[in-house]
Amino acid sequence: MRRILSTNLLRRFILFDRNLPSSSPLSAVKQGAFVLNLCRKASSDSMDLSNMRKKYKGDEECFEENHLVSVDPIKQFGNWFDDATKCSEIGEANAMCIATANKDGRPSARMVLLKGYSNDGFTFYTNYESRKGVELESNPYACLVFYWEPLNRQIRVEGSVERIPAQASCEYFHSRPKSSQIGAVVSRQSSPVPNRDVREKRALLNL
Repeated sequence: MRRILSTNLLRRFILFDRNLPSSSPLSAVKQGAFVLNLCRKASSDSMDLSNMRKKYKGDEECFEENHLVSVDPIKQFGNWFDDATKCSEIGEANAMCIATANKDGRPSARMVLLKGYSNDGFTFYTNYESRKGVELESNPYACLVFYWEPLNRQIRVEGSVERIPAQASCEYFHSRPKSSQIGAVVSRQSSPVPNRDVREKRALLNL
């Protein structure tokens, strides 16, 4: 189990004013396009999604600074998290994407569940032998992203990561359903499965 320390959160809200004077350095924001090069055979086929968009809210519904319930980012997060949990269109408000990187800076990301938050940080659980667990050992920094599409909101949290006390981790493990405990023990996250027989034997342990 690990947590991202909230002391590393940016404690300033930067709001972009659509009526900035032309002399403002923020008035000429450039939009760039990035291409992610995948490790696959080159192909002439491509999918252009540049026109794929939905209708966004108008200027009258923009989020302004006076809409903040607090300038404390943890309190503001709590308010928005409560909104997300009350939204019937959001199945798991505590679902978040966590991005890590190895010592060479190669990133990876996956979805996990937030299991607690406070002024000390954001808590989640993971297998220490998984790819994210290994990467956090060598490079203890991560980024979380919460995306609540029905609310048109997303939150990004960045910071250093540390293990919580072993006792707290153990207590959480034993609070889980027995089947989940077994699954966690037999799971070999991020490791290749040698063959189908091994996969089927592991599956039987979860029955």
